[in-house]
Order: sequence, then structure tokens, then C-alpha cells
Amino acid sequence: MPSVTRKTARTTLRRARHQILGPHLPDPTRGWRGIAPAGLPNLRLALYADCGWREMEHAHGTYTPPGWPRAVAERLVAQGIGLEISVVTVASLDVLPGDPEALTRWLRLSAAPHAIIAATGSVHYSRRLLPSNPFLDRLRTDVGRRMGRYADLWQRASDPIVKTLAKDLVPYQGPDALAAFLATARATFPQAPLGILPVPALLVHYRGRRATERRLQADVRATAIAGGAEVIEVDDLLAPHGARARGANRLNLNALGSRIVGEEVARWLLSVASAPEHAPHALG
Repeated sequence: MPSVTRKTARTTLRRARHQILGPHLPDPTRGWRGIAPAGLPNLRLALYADCGWREMEHAHGTYTPPGWPRAVAERLVAQGIGLEISVVTVASLDVLPGDPEALTRWLRLSAAPHAIIAATGSVHYSRRLLPSNPFLDRLRTDVGRRMGRYADLWQRASDPIVKTLAKDLVPYQGPDALAAFLATARATFPQAPLGILPVPALLVHYRGRRATERRLQADVRATAIAGGAEVIEVDDLLAPHGARARGANRLNLNALGSRIVGEEVARWLLSVASAPEHAPHALG
């Protein structure tokens, strides 16, 4: 009887959630591989990134589309070059792949990359009152999507509580994993330039956040130089726009921020990547 009661309760809760929040939307980034029209030279990019590659106009969530990489693709296509991209999800700096098998396990490119970019680390600035698990993360996504532009107001209202009570979601452990990633990428794809896209400068600082930001940003830049990678600097480009270039959490990029960062990454790719070959098939 208790199991039947629990099953009935779960069914009732699911129905209520569906009525209030609507259906859970599919992830629009799933299967996205860039924009590579047939007949154009095709630049292949391996991107190891966290959620920062998405465009988040309001609340954080997996219902959001590709962000700055799409802006990169559009800029390259305007220059007569297609972009074939494989995005490998890396939730934090600590879990960057550090051996050839891990580096290539989820890579989906037609051939070796012309360039490699690592863009992860925002989780080290994240704080939450409730734990992170599949159920709560999905609920956060659905609630945030339903709130729309009001998610911005909720974020600002809840900031003082989070600032006071919440703990770091994933504490930063240092640059060793980044150093191992760069060494592995250099050995595995020696012809591909390496780029590091740091987390954009924070607009809101909780207790201890400034110290984490200073340490992380210094480590990333020093490790990049030591590992033969170039830091793609975007903070000065984003700074004049402040929160107007960010989503509700004032960390992830919205459409404006994605466009600004995408333009700079495209500039870097055009300056460092070898001449790509023509693409036999269209992507996008």
C-alpha cells in the first residue's frame, strides 16, 4: 500500500508540475555542429566548455540555444568560411580531459581540429541554497523558463540570501587539470592552436568570490602561457555593457554578450588557424 501511495503521489506531482510549468523543452544545442555550408572552406573547432557557450537571455537552463559559437559561425560564414564544431561538455576546470583517450572520447569532427578552445570554470563561482541533482536541476530550468524576464528580478531579490547562506557548488582546486589538458591537447593535435576563454569578469561578488576570482583568473592566465595557449581576452569588450550583456545571473551571456564574445573568438580563429579545406557537406 505505501508503494502505491508514493506512486500515486509522484504521478499527481508530475501532472501538477506539467500544468503549472508546461512541458520540459528539449535542448536546442543537442546535435548542433556549427554552420558549414557546402562548398565553403571548413574550419574545425574542438570546444571544451561548460554552460557558458549557451545564450541565456534570462534564466539559466538547458532550454537555451547556442550562444557565442553561433556568433563565431555567422562571422566566419560572412568571411566565406564554414565552421564545423564539436562541443564537449566539461562542467569545471577540475574535470578537463587529461589523457588522449579522454580528450577524443566525445569529440565529433570529420577530421583533426584546426583549433582547440577551453571555456569552462563558471561553476567555481556558483552558489546554491539547494543541492544540485537531476530532479532539482530540471525543476530550476523549468521554473526559470516559465518566469521569463521576471527571472532577472527574482535573481536580484534572492542574491542577499544566497550571498549570506549558500556555499560554493564546486570549490576551485587549482590549475593542475588545466595544465594536463593543455599538455595532452598539444601532444595529440600539435598543429592546432590552443585558446583559453576565461569566465567573464564577475559583476556580483558574494562572500569570498573576489578571492576565488583573483586566484582562478591568475592561474588560468599563467597556466595558459606555460602550456603554449593564448588567452582570448573579452573582459574589456564586455565591461562597457555591464549587466546588459548578461543573463539573469549576471554571469552567463545573453544575445548581446554572445555576439561580442563571438566576434572576438572569430577574430582569434582567423588569425591563428591554418587554412581550412572545402566542406563536401553542409552543416547547421
